[in-house]
Amino acid sequence: LFDEAVVDEIFGHYAALGTLSYRTKEVAKQNWNKLWESNYDMVVVSDECLIRADFHKPEKKYKYELLITPKMSFGTGHHATTKLMLRNQMEINHQQKKVFEAGSGTGVLSIMAAKLGASKVDTSDIEDWSVENTLENAELNNVIVNCKLGTSSSYTGKQLYDIVLANINRNVILEEIATYYHLLQQKGTVILSGFHAEDIPLIVNNAATLRLNFTKCKVQENWASLVFEKG
Repeated sequence: LFDEAVVDEIFGHYAALGTLSYRTKEVAKQNWNKLWESNYDMVVVSDECLIRADFHKPEKKYKYELLITPKMSFGTGHHATTKLMLRNQMEINHQQKKVFEAGSGTGVLSIMAAKLGASKVDTSDIEDWSVENTLENAELNNVIVNCKLGTSSSYTGKQLYDIVLANINRNVILEEIATYYHLLQQKGTVILSGFHAEDIPLIVNNAATLRLNFTKCKVQENWASLVFEKG
């Protein structure tokens, strides 16, 4: 569908910037799915947890195997923040707990919550493809995750949760941390990630103004994950 005239028209808008050029190359057809599979590795989160696609064949059994087909969503486990969140989750009792995840991505954290024994798992995302991906991955893992299109604030005032998960980024967390507080039961737990180690004091200080007590920190590759308890 390449149309050189359209590209030339776009380049014309930027003529004042100087001489711009581009090249085209026609790529031979191939089995793109096979190519993708060959470059997509399993992720060992810990001795007990593995993230893999359904075409992977692990050499040993793990207590928690999370099957994730990522498509366009974040949360394959290759990024340090996903691993940190999962490791913190495994250290917190999820049995019969109600869990909310802010920003589902692939749904990997929500799926883990369900596998850890949560009685109810709700999540949302502002991207429709993430909602679709989360529901597909939940079905692939034989767990129930309720995922809807929308923001975390749309859940406030409806139900309180024992655990809130948010692996997003520093600015969104600072903007939404009050929402997470209002979603939590008394003595509830919030696990955060998506920011660098140097951002820890800023996150901790903002949480303290809401009576969210800092209890735990994990750092990997300068990325951090923090755990708070509602006081």
